[in-house]
Amino acid sequence: MSYDGGYYLNRCPLIRAGIHKHTAAEPFGRAVSDATLAALNTVQETPWRINTWILDTLGEAWLTGMSLGDIPSSADVPLPAEIPTETWEKMTREQRAAHKTARSEAHTENARLESKRISFLDKLSVAETLRSREAIWFPHTLDFRSRIYPTVMRGPHPQADDLGRALLMFAEGKPLGPGGFYWLCIRAANTYGFDKATLDDRVRWVFEHRTEICDSAADPLHGNRFWVDAEEPWSFLATCHELAQAFDDQEGFVSHLPIPMDGSCNGLQHLSAMGLDPIGAKATNLTACPERQDIYEEVASVVAGFISRDMAAGIPEAAAWAGKVNRKVVKRAVMTTPYGVTSMGIRQQIVSDGHCDHLPRGERGQMAGYLRDRIIEALDATVVSARQIMAWLQTAALRLAQAQIPLTFTTPCGNRITQSYYKIMADRVVTLLGRLVITHEEPRTGLDPQKCYLAAPPNVIHAFDASHQILTVNAAYERGIRSFAMVHDSYGTHAADTVALAAILREQFVRIYYNRDWLAEIAAEIAAYAPHVELPPLPERGKFDVSEVRDAPFFFS
Repeated sequence: MSYDGGYYLNRCPLIRAGIHKHTAAEPFGRAVSDATLAALNTVQETPWRINTWILDTLGEAWLTGMSLGDIPSSADVPLPAEIPTETWEKMTREQRAAHKTARSEAHTENARLESKRISFLDKLSVAETLRSREAIWFPHTLDFRSRIYPTVMRGPHPQADDLGRALLMFAEGKPLGPGGFYWLCIRAANTYGFDKATLDDRVRWVFEHRTEICDSAADPLHGNRFWVDAEEPWSFLATCHELAQAFDDQEGFVSHLPIPMDGSCNGLQHLSAMGLDPIGAKATNLTACPERQDIYEEVASVVAGFISRDMAAGIPEAAAWAGKVNRKVVKRAVMTTPYGVTSMGIRQQIVSDGHCDHLPRGERGQMAGYLRDRIIEALDATVVSARQIMAWLQTAALRLAQAQIPLTFTTPCGNRITQSYYKIMADRVVTLLGRLVITHEEPRTGLDPQKCYLAAPPNVIHAFDASHQILTVNAAYERGIRSFAMVHDSYGTHAADTVALAAILREQFVRIYYNRDWLAEIAAEIAAYAPHVELPPLPERGKFDVSEVRDAPFFFS
């Protein structure tokens, strides 16, 4: 018998583990439920194939030196010329520093370009190798929170970047049917970046740009290149290619593209549902409100109000940010808050993302700290229960760690998750080639309370969004859906099945949170295995009716 493939001999553990084992250290039967195994098998049974039209377009662009749509330049950035010694000695300290900085920045940019070229050519090489395959599959594993990942995280794969995803399409096509063309249009608008409008407006946008879309499909490299300005240019171009054919056959066209539906700040959605927070629920599109809410815009608006207040009070830092705070400035802080970003981390994000570049270098840290405090203040006013739930989880995990007990809890899909950040030990080994440092966790040295404290909210939220995905996949499979493009907060299937999947994922979210107080259940579970650990009082819950999610148009869209 002959075999063709890379996974017959390459044995992979079901639960991936790094230096910290967490759930992977627990008995298998206790950690992973049958529902999870069923969903994992369903996702990895999805047949894919290479989108050869995109592959050919990429190959031609690279060979002709076109740096389009995130294709890295084949040429390095030229280094500033070396300065002769006699000239160098006459230069001021500031001139020398500027020259060194310019050369350093060029070296850094060239190193970045080289890394991008390697990644790009790797994708092209793998795709070219698989070009003729009628179907390919991606084995998947779980992380310790039960999130599903492809085993191979290089080359094209369903959770790759824009270019890596655009190189793939479902092997099995489906006629668009009555509602599929509508969702193919929404995919086009979303990948272009026109994703803040209503669904109907996104479809109208596509028809308004039909000429440009068809031109992109007909001559992507030498036409008007409308697609190049998209937020996800290669995914948008792949959609243009299908749309150009589907415009004249809106029900019969056989589509192979997945239609991703993304959660609206998904971490905060779970926290708002857990706390039945009506304010957070509206801000994260859990309600039936016909207008799409943008939590980043809302937080930015609240921050701007605080800055105006502080300017009136004579606070000098406020003036530096007047008129300069928009959704882009606050987005990263808001997005990473459910996943445990620290106040110091937010401050560093503000500086590293370039939002302080208009300020003198010596003042950037202080000014970023001021803005950080206003963003946190705005979050406390916008997603009220989210911050309280996170604080409760952190305190509970800290007190357990101080008692040397890992945080363990059961998820909505029946998995038993364990968070155990044991302290890291380093062994130094002397070899013929030099000294080697081998690090490993050592349970005998005890848990690291600080790590357990910081990691608890993101790990719990990741476990809950994994449960939502697992329950959704299983329910969709029962409804006859067989092709899945699943990222953690982005669910996709054929355009023809998107309406069904949209209803299923809403129903499963309601199933998780309706009449269930998960924080109380986690507290009861902790009390059962650590009765001597005193937990903080549970935060009060609001009165949001989670069943409203069934009619929430922008919950996932």
